[in-house]
Amino acid sequence: MRISKLFISTFFLLASAYGQNRPTSFLEKRVTFVIPSAWQIQSQEDSKTLGRTQILIPYALTDNTPHSANAAIVANIVPDKITIKDVGDQVYSHHYPGMAVVNDIPDGKNWRTIVWTARTEGLPYVALDRFGVVNHIAVEFIVEFPLFEKGDPKWVEQVVSDFNATCESLKIDGTNSTEARVHLGKLPSK
Repeated sequence: MRISKLFISTFFLLASAYGQNRPTSFLEKRVTFVIPSAWQIQSQEDSKTLGRTQILIPYALTDNTPHSANAAIVANIVPDKITIKDVGDQVYSHHYPGMAVVNDIPDGKNWRTIVWTARTEGLPYVALDRFGVVNHIAVEFIVEFPLFEKGDPKWVEQVVSDFNATCESLKIDGTNSTEARVHLGKLPSK
């Protein structure tokens, strides 16, 4: 399977690290999270200033196609002046083919979720993009997957549920806000 062009432009891929231990924290345990057990770690890196992992989400409909379902978590130290608005503005600054923001959900003063769509390899993709900024740390958790014409609605439902569960577990210095959730009925169907 190939990583979609959306992820290639979001961050560069590390050398394959398939089979590594599942990360549960970055930045000396200041960012913590739980990744669904069915998801496959492709690469990961963690240091005092940067942590990231690239994840493949198994989806049978992507087998033998140029499409894939992916997730990533990226955490890094940021200057004092960086706010949740600044991080959100970066999402809006991406110019992917056919990109459209479907929903922008503020969640407290330090967290935000943006749902957006774009096209790659001729198919629409949905991106669920959660990010937070707390105590000079920014973290982004993104899930993206193709919307096949005859896709598997149960698979999409499970991915949305897994996204919400991971968002609930995602914390910076032990803090999170989980008032906002992505709802299946509010996702685009094409």
